[in-house]
Amino acid sequence: MLTFHRWPYKFVHAILRIVLARGNLNVQAHTPVVQVAERDSDGWIQVRTERGNVRARAVVHATNAWSSHLLPEYKKLVLPEKSTLVAIKAPAGFIKHTGAQHWDSTVNNYHLQLPAPHNAIILGGGRQYLVHRPSDCVLRDDDDQQIPGADEFFRSWPSSDVLAWPESDAQTQLESQGGCWAGSEYLPTIVPGFVC
Repeated sequence: MLTFHRWPYKFVHAILRIVLARGNLNVQAHTPVVQVAERDSDGWIQVRTERGNVRARAVVHATNAWSSHLLPEYKKLVLPEKSTLVAIKAPAGFIKHTGAQHWDSTVNNYHLQLPAPHNAIILGGGRQYLVHRPSDCVLRDDDDQQIPGADEFFRSWPSSDVLAWPESDAQTQLESQGGCWAGSEYLPTIVPGFVC
């Protein structure tokens, strides 16, 4: 049986390397877009940034939780929600297979197992903890601050949710290469007849 792994991050960076080497792309980091104008009569869209204006035939809005900053019509449709993700160090030899993903539709957790040499579980969600803390998550976009208590929750998660997790690792260590992260995503509102 042939198996392969897809690494979106590595894939995108490989494409970026190729395109940048050919000189077909100019990447501007830390350049907020201030305004996106309507398409003009010649079909161009004017994009205003803090470094100057850019003309484009097409604009892709990859703004996630911050869509209403440039698209005010989404102000009541796309709302920010703070979420969290963690890398949990597994006991040596515990993880035997890679790519085992799980999406729990009840509490909205997911995880990805990475065997040696990584030997870690990447876990996102923590909904059974966060559901009791809506003011720390909903309508929040301060993703430079961790949700209080999230790291403690993730430290205890394996002993309660992972089958055969060693008792001695009940309070597990968070992976030293990252630990616990916070980020903002969008919380779509439910509007009859509208698909987000």
